[in-house]
Amino acid sequence: MTSKLVKELQKQKQKKDSLQRTVVILCDESTTDDGCGITGGLLKDLKAVIGSNVASGGGGGSCGILVVNFNWLFDCVTCGELLGANDYEPKIPIAKSLWELGTKK
Repeated sequence: MTSKLVKELQKQKQKKDSLQRTVVILCDESTTDDGCGITGGLLKDLKAVIGSNVASGGGGGSCGILVVNFNWLFDCVTCGELLGANDYEPKIPIAKSLWELGTKK
């Protein structure tokens, strides 16, 4: 399901679709990649979307993909708005690499 949404984001960017979608990869406090759910195919798709947006001058959240730790969800609900990813670094190594790509850290 998530991979399908990521592919839709790629198409949206290519077509310059005005409809904005955001996929949030919400991570727990795990410090290992085991069981995180980001598989090789999904990782490739996520890197492609995030990387193409960063290359075109966009930032982490503007590509439609946010990779964040679980505190992000609580803070979004508390603030009543969609927050960026910069202050929500995940601990899972594979997710952290995506977060760094999207936030330019």
